[in-house]
Amino acid sequence: MGTPGRYEKVIGPLLRELLDLDVDIRATLHTSAPEEFGVRADQASRVEFVGFTPLTELLHGVDALVTHGGAGTVLGALARGLPMVGVPLGADQPDQPVQAERVAASGAGISFPLAGAPAAAVAGAVAKILADTAYRDRAQQVAAEIAALGTPADVAEPRLRRRAGPGGGAVPVKALG
Repeated sequence: MGTPGRYEKVIGPLLRELLDLDVDIRATLHTSAPEEFGVRADQASRVEFVGFTPLTELLHGVDALVTHGGAGTVLGALARGLPMVGVPLGADQPDQPVQAERVAASGAGISFPLAGAPAAAVAGAVAKILADTAYRDRAQQVAAEIAALGTPADVAEPRLRRRAGPGGGAVPVKALG
Protein backbone atom coordinates (compact mmCIF):
# COMPACT_ATOMS: atom_id res chain seq x y z
CA MET A 1 0.00 0.00 0.00
CA GLY A 2 2.51 2.57 -1.08
CA THR A 3 5.99 3.65 -0.22
CA PRO A 4 7.63 1.76 2.65
CA GLY A 5 7.62 3.64 5.94
CA ARG A 6 4.98 6.06 4.76
CA TYR A 7 1.82 4.73 6.39
CA GLU A 8 2.80 3.22 9.75
CA LYS A 9 -0.10 4.94 11.54
CA VAL A 10 -2.52 3.42 9.05
CA ILE A 11 -1.06 -0.06 8.65
CA GLY A 12 -0.64 -0.95 12.34
CA PRO A 13 -4.27 -0.40 13.34
CA LEU A 14 -5.43 -2.04 10.10
CA LEU A 15 -3.34 -5.17 10.71
CA ARG A 16 -4.62 -5.45 14.27
CA GLU A 17 -8.26 -5.07 13.19
CA LEU A 18 -7.87 -7.59 10.36
CA LEU A 19 -6.28 -10.13 12.70
CA ASP A 20 -9.38 -9.93 14.89
CA LEU A 21 -11.23 -11.42 11.89
CA ASP A 22 -9.15 -14.58 12.13
CA VAL A 23 -7.62 -14.17 8.68
CA ASP A 24 -4.06 -14.65 7.50
CA ILE A 25 -2.43 -11.57 6.00
CA ARG A 26 0.20 -11.09 3.31
CA ALA A 27 1.45 -7.49 3.37
CA THR A 28 3.79 -5.85 0.89
CA LEU A 29 5.77 -3.86 3.38
CA HIS A 30 9.24 -5.01 2.47
CA THR A 31 11.36 -5.81 5.55
CA SER A 32 8.87 -4.99 8.27
CA ALA A 33 8.04 -7.29 11.13
CA PRO A 34 4.65 -7.70 12.85
CA GLU A 35 5.89 -6.30 16.16
CA GLU A 36 6.78 -2.99 14.45
CA PHE A 37 3.03 -2.50 13.95
CA GLY A 38 1.85 -3.53 17.40
CA VAL A 39 0.71 -6.99 16.35
CA ARG A 40 0.39 -9.31 19.34
CA ALA A 41 2.97 -12.08 19.57
CA ASP A 42 0.25 -14.76 19.44
CA GLN A 43 -0.98 -13.34 16.10
CA ALA A 44 2.38 -12.55 14.47
CA SER A 45 2.58 -15.90 12.68
CA ARG A 46 -0.54 -14.94 10.71
CA VAL A 47 1.14 -11.91 9.13
CA GLU A 48 3.58 -12.41 6.28
CA PHE A 49 5.55 -9.38 5.12
CA VAL A 50 6.98 -9.60 1.62
CA GLY A 51 9.15 -7.30 -0.43
CA PHE A 52 8.62 -6.68 -4.11
CA THR A 53 6.87 -9.71 -5.51
CA PRO A 54 5.39 -10.09 -8.99
CA LEU A 55 1.66 -9.55 -8.69
CA THR A 56 0.76 -12.98 -10.06
CA GLU A 57 2.77 -14.57 -7.24
CA LEU A 58 1.54 -12.13 -4.62
CA LEU A 59 -2.12 -12.83 -5.40
CA HIS A 60 -1.71 -16.61 -5.54
CA GLY A 61 -3.84 -18.21 -2.81
CA VAL A 62 -5.47 -14.92 -1.81
CA ASP A 63 -9.22 -14.73 -1.12
CA ALA A 64 -9.59 -10.94 -1.03
CA LEU A 65 -7.47 -7.85 -1.28
CA VAL A 66 -7.10 -4.54 0.51
CA THR A 67 -5.51 -2.06 -1.87
CA HIS A 68 -4.78 1.65 -2.15
CA GLY A 69 -6.35 1.51 -5.61
CA GLY A 70 -3.28 1.54 -7.85
CA ALA A 71 -4.08 0.65 -11.47
CA GLY A 72 -1.83 -2.42 -11.70
CA THR A 73 -3.07 -3.97 -8.49
CA VAL A 74 -6.73 -3.30 -9.25
CA LEU A 75 -6.49 -4.73 -12.76
CA GLY A 76 -4.42 -7.69 -11.60
CA ALA A 77 -6.88 -8.56 -8.83
CA LEU A 78 -9.90 -8.17 -11.10
CA ALA A 79 -8.26 -10.33 -13.76
CA ARG A 80 -7.95 -13.06 -11.10
CA GLY A 81 -11.54 -12.61 -9.94
CA LEU A 82 -10.61 -11.32 -6.48
CA PRO A 83 -12.98 -9.06 -4.57
CA MET A 84 -11.28 -6.08 -2.96
CA VAL A 85 -11.55 -3.22 -0.54
CA GLY A 86 -10.20 0.05 -1.90
CA VAL A 87 -8.50 2.33 0.62
CA PRO A 88 -6.97 5.23 -1.35
CA LEU A 89 -4.15 6.81 0.62
CA GLY A 90 -2.12 9.00 -1.71
CA ALA A 91 -3.36 12.45 -2.63
CA ASP A 92 -0.38 12.46 -5.01
CA GLN A 93 -2.07 9.71 -7.05
CA PRO A 94 -5.53 11.01 -8.01
CA ASP A 95 -6.43 7.82 -9.89
CA GLN A 96 -6.60 5.73 -6.70
CA PRO A 97 -10.00 6.96 -5.45
CA VAL A 98 -11.47 6.76 -8.94
CA GLN A 99 -10.32 3.18 -9.46
CA ALA A 100 -11.50 2.12 -6.01
CA GLU A 101 -14.89 3.70 -6.69
CA ARG A 102 -15.16 1.91 -10.05
CA VAL A 103 -14.48 -1.43 -8.36
CA ALA A 104 -17.27 -0.71 -5.88
CA ALA A 105 -19.61 0.44 -8.66
CA SER A 106 -18.96 -2.83 -10.50
CA GLY A 107 -20.04 -4.80 -7.43
CA ALA A 108 -16.60 -6.44 -7.10
CA GLY A 109 -15.65 -4.64 -3.91
CA ILE A 110 -16.10 -1.84 -1.42
CA SER A 111 -14.47 1.58 -1.61
CA PHE A 112 -13.59 4.25 0.93
CA PRO A 113 -12.94 7.94 0.24
CA LEU A 114 -9.36 9.22 0.07
CA ALA A 115 -7.77 8.94 3.53
CA GLY A 116 -11.22 8.36 5.03
CA ALA A 117 -11.08 4.76 6.16
CA PRO A 118 -10.92 3.93 9.86
CA ALA A 119 -9.23 0.58 10.43
CA ALA A 120 -12.33 -0.95 12.00
CA ALA A 121 -14.44 0.04 8.97
CA VAL A 122 -11.91 -1.47 6.57
CA ALA A 123 -11.85 -4.71 8.57
CA GLY A 124 -15.65 -4.71 8.51
CA ALA A 125 -15.58 -4.30 4.74
CA VAL A 126 -13.12 -7.19 4.42
CA ALA A 127 -15.39 -9.36 6.56
CA LYS A 128 -18.32 -8.39 4.32
CA ILE A 129 -16.61 -9.24 1.02
CA LEU A 130 -15.41 -12.56 2.43
CA ALA A 131 -18.86 -13.50 3.77
CA ASP A 132 -21.07 -12.20 0.93
CA THR A 133 -20.37 -14.31 -2.15
CA ALA A 134 -21.94 -11.67 -4.41
CA TYR A 135 -18.65 -9.74 -4.31
CA ARG A 136 -16.60 -12.75 -5.40
CA ASP A 137 -19.21 -13.70 -8.01
CA ARG A 138 -19.10 -10.22 -9.51
CA ALA A 139 -15.28 -10.13 -9.41
CA GLN A 140 -15.23 -13.45 -11.26
CA GLN A 141 -17.65 -12.05 -13.86
CA VAL A 142 -15.32 -9.09 -14.37
CA ALA A 143 -12.40 -11.52 -14.71
CA ALA A 144 -14.27 -13.37 -17.46
CA GLU A 145 -14.93 -10.06 -19.23
CA ILE A 146 -11.24 -9.16 -19.01
CA ALA A 147 -10.20 -12.58 -20.33
CA ALA A 148 -12.60 -12.18 -23.28
CA LEU A 149 -10.79 -9.01 -24.32
CA GLY A 150 -7.78 -11.00 -25.45
CA THR A 151 -4.12 -10.23 -25.02
CA PRO A 152 -2.45 -6.96 -26.00
CA ALA A 153 -0.99 -8.82 -28.99
CA ASP A 154 -4.52 -9.88 -30.04
CA VAL A 155 -5.55 -6.24 -30.05
CA ALA A 156 -2.40 -4.83 -31.66
CA GLU A 157 -1.80 -7.36 -34.43
CA PRO A 158 -4.86 -6.56 -36.61
CA ARG A 159 -4.14 -2.86 -36.30
CA LEU A 160 -0.53 -3.35 -37.30
CA ARG A 161 -1.57 -5.49 -40.27
CA ARG A 162 -4.02 -2.80 -41.45
CA ARG A 163 -1.32 -0.19 -41.08
CA ALA A 164 1.15 -2.27 -43.08
CA GLY A 165 -1.20 -2.33 -46.03
CA PRO A 166 -2.38 -5.03 -48.45
CA GLY A 167 1.07 -6.43 -49.24
CA GLY A 168 1.89 -7.10 -45.60
CA GLY A 169 5.29 -5.52 -45.39
CA ALA A 170 6.96 -4.06 -42.39
CA VAL A 171 5.29 -1.55 -40.16
CA PRO A 172 7.44 1.55 -39.80
CA VAL A 173 8.58 2.07 -36.26
CA LYS A 174 9.88 5.40 -35.04
CA ALA A 175 12.69 5.15 -32.51
CA LEU A 176 12.19 6.98 -29.26
CA GLY A 177 14.80 9.35 -27.95
